[in-house]
Amino acid sequence: LLEVITLIGALFLLLITGLETDLQLIKHHAKKTLGIALGELPFSLLCGFAFGFFIPDSLLIDPDRRIIFALFIAIAISLSAIPVIAKVLMDLKLIRRDIGQITLAVGMFDDTVAWILLSIVLGLLGGGVVSVPTIGFSFLKVILFLSISFFAGKTLVKYLVEVAQNKIISRDKILTLIIVVAFGLGALAQLIELESVLGAFITGIIFSQLPSVPKESINKIESITFGVFAPIFFAGAGLKVNIVDLFRADLIIIGISLIAVAIFSKFIGAYIGARLFAKTDHWTALSFGAGLNARGAIQIIIATIGLSFGVLSQEIYSLIII
Repeated sequence: LLEVITLIGALFLLLITGLETDLQLIKHHAKKTLGIALGELPFSLLCGFAFGFFIPDSLLIDPDRRIIFALFIAIAISLSAIPVIAKVLMDLKLIRRDIGQITLAVGMFDDTVAWILLSIVLGLLGGGVVSVPTIGFSFLKVILFLSISFFAGKTLVKYLVEVAQNKIISRDKILTLIIVVAFGLGALAQLIELESVLGAFITGIIFSQLPSVPKESINKIESITFGVFAPIFFAGAGLKVNIVDLFRADLIIIGISLIAVAIFSKFIGAYIGARLFAKTDHWTALSFGAGLNARGAIQIIIATIGLSFGVLSQEIYSLIII
């Protein structure tokens, strides 16, 4: 029962992340966003992937699937936490300045790409051996799902919002509609062997594009999530962490190394992208690296998925959470 509630918590957290993803913002700062992301995201993924090969076989559930394990590590450290970035920028009064807007846009772009990559990796798990055909099939499946969801889904959702507003008498009709669509797309994603939270994430992006969606409904979803489901999700994640086992010398070294790789890969990658492609100055480039280092709930979701799919061992799961 607790596992079911924590999964619902993960769905709601990804739904909110999708609702906070502003495609117009990414388009507005497209040139600099893509420039920074071109340096930061591949470098971060590459560092995480390489680090996955330094972890000893004894900490892997299946050493024969090291490539998939390394891909999981790469995705986990390459994601940024959009709500954390936004909160820090608000506190520093930078949210409305170009540096704040571009940092948010790059974070949104990173998360969208990373969730697509995660779906492909999970598709490889079902396909057995990692090969060009299995990678191609997984990639095609994800692209088809995204294309149908965005184009057909957006039209359908727009129609359903109009019907709900004109013909249904209920105070929380749009709130109900958002949740129904999130669970529906999540179920569809799971049906074709993708991760269900991807469906919730896409639902959030679709609804974020509709100006007719009341802000009140989004605020209520955030209240439900952060007041009820998120605490249970985080507590459930914490219950799976065995702190005592992590005091082994080898795990302390791996843990410190993982944190160092995660931090510096973002800094270096963002710096390269900002300087070479976005043509910013030295301090602005470092600022993007600092902003994109914000992490949190998304890593816990990734680690939980990895543990449930048998990709991550208990020890590596605990290290990612820490």
